[in-house]
Amino acid sequence: MKFSVDGDTAVIENGKVVSIIADLLSTKSDMVEKALLFRTVATGRDVIDKQHTEQEATYGRDAFAKVSLNFLSLHLITYVTVTHTHFFCFCLLVELWLVQHRMVVPAEAIRY
Repeated sequence: MKFSVDGDTAVIENGKVVSIIADLLSTKSDMVEKALLFRTVATGRDVIDKQHTEQEATYGRDAFAKVSLNFLSLHLITYVTVTHTHFFCFCLLVELWLVQHRMVVPAEAIRY
């Protein structure tokens, strides 16, 4: 995603990328655009949205990408760990069942 400058503020060059990100996050495109181009500032009772400069928008984009990648990696590692653990427990249960029923299983047949 690239930003261009319109006056002092950043704008997203390719709106298609915003809609793809919005689809992946199951949210609206304008919310993704707002998250990338603005920050909310509270001053006393007033809450205002301040538009980012190109440098601030680039920094925010990079931070968003880093967090997304970390979340995706964590999810993948958790999925693999849980799947492997379930498979390992299943193998142990099968082995116990075979031992209880006095069935002989060659050691090379059991792989974890």
